[in-house]
Amino acid sequence: TRKSRQAFIEDTTKNLSAFSALLPHTQEIILACEKRNNLNRLARLVHLNESLVKQDETSAELNNYKLNFLAEIIAFNWLMREKENMLMRLKEMLLKEDHLSAELTYSRVTSLQEIIDSFSDMPPLLDERELDKWYELNERLTWLSVMELQEARLFSIRSNREVFSKKGSRHKRKLRTQTEPPPAGPVYINWLKPPQTAISKHASLSASRTSLPDQHGAACYY
Repeated sequence: TRKSRQAFIEDTTKNLSAFSALLPHTQEIILACEKRNNLNRLARLVHLNESLVKQDETSAELNNYKLNFLAEIIAFNWLMREKENMLMRLKEMLLKEDHLSAELTYSRVTSLQEIIDSFSDMPPLLDERELDKWYELNERLTWLSVMELQEARLFSIRSNREVFSKKGSRHKRKLRTQTEPPPAGPVYINWLKPPQTAISKHASLSASRTSLPDQHGAACYY
């Protein structure tokens, strides 16, 4: 037992002396490992920081894009609202214009009918020569009454929205070009439009466009 104990002490002393000889080198290895681990940690932290910075920049760009897109949506919505308001105002103006045109046409037809009614009482007061002229004027007044009634019907169709205004205008122009006045006497050679007499005091009839005949007596009304 004593020998074994002495041998154990000697072995332990040898191991301690060998370990003390290797201790400085071992400490350097440990320090190097820790330093390398710290550098790796630092590199990972730097890389993580760069990634976070890039993510922040991307998030900022995305937020800026969202803000710009939202501003464009708001501006577009405002423009659409302004356009809708403008269309509503235009619609109201067109409706007022249609009502006014219908009222004016009705007034013209009514005034023209009054002229025809008052004109029909004149034949007994005229002689034979003036009676021919009266028949000619009466025929033209009848033709003008038909034209006024046709225009009133066109305005009624337009106000009832059965056709578009452009189509009504084309139909009206077509009707005017296809429908010609009755044949004129020697004074009305270049007849372009039936005259509107100033017998009635209505405003629509007071604006008739008449011109004096030329020196040859070839044209009276245009």
